[in-house]
Amino acid sequence: MTDQKLFINTVLIPADATRVHATLTNPQNLLKWVPEITAVDPETNVFVITRTRAAINQHEVLTVTSNATTVTYTSREGRLPYQLVFTIVGQASQTLLQETLFVPRNTGLPLTLLSPIAKHALKQNLEMLAMLLRRPAMPD
Repeated sequence: MTDQKLFINTVLIPADATRVHATLTNPQNLLKWVPEITAVDPETNVFVITRTRAAINQHEVLTVTSNATTVTYTSREGRLPYQLVFTIVGQASQTLLQETLFVPRNTGLPLTLLSPIAKHALKQNLEMLAMLLRRPAMPD
């Protein structure tokens, strides 16, 4: 699968990079910052995502991989497979978070029309994540 970069969004989050990384690596947290997701069902090393509203991927299977500075969500089994790569840059007590969306080159979907809609929706979700992490951390 040859992927192309569709867009990049960034947000400055008033939380340290460790907390941002921990939040992103647990897909159960998607329920807290992506309003259209209604279920995140863990399977073996993957998560099944269900959305309430009409979406390109009403249902999808998500795999999460990470290293020290990135978290990657790889989606399959939806109409549009994709990789959403989060790059985490800690800056004192805040974090610059960049998300880059990669999709296959030959999707059969009108990406020029879908790109601005997806970029806006994902930017809103990033802002919801920033609001969530603005609150004090809850003890485990």
